[in-house]
Amino acid sequence: NGSGPASAPLSSPHLPFAGLQAQAPEAEERRSEGSSLYIHCPYTAQTGHQQKKAWCRMRGDKCEPLVETSGGPTTYPYTTEATKGKIKIVDNRNYETVSITMTNLQAEDSGTYSCAHRSNSNQYIPFRTISLIVSKGEYLLPFS
Repeated sequence: NGSGPASAPLSSPHLPFAGLQAQAPEAEERRSEGSSLYIHCPYTAQTGHQQKKAWCRMRGDKCEPLVETSGGPTTYPYTTEATKGKIKIVDNRNYETVSITMTNLQAEDSGTYSCAHRSNSNQYIPFRTISLIVSKGEYLLPFS
């Protein structure tokens, strides 16, 4: 790059838009097994209203879609949703927000997830990334 000091602080507000690079999670969500995750992903400027939205599990910088909407409706109520297994995604174009619900979380659900939109070239572009940590609730063990 050659501009500025090499040791720029990580909290620099002037980071370039991360197109397809791996994004550091913006938030960490901790849950115990059997609980639910409910999360909102507001659109970013690059997110098209009518593009398909997906909830991805991140593997490196690759977004593996778990559930995906069918694209934006063009008539009222401007909401599209999809459910797959224990995951539900709702794209509300009025509020420019994607909502994700994951129920009955298990330890193996721990990982990095992203709300993403599908670009015109059929790539998934993450616009909000979270780290999910699901712990076995020792205090929730059933009586034997």
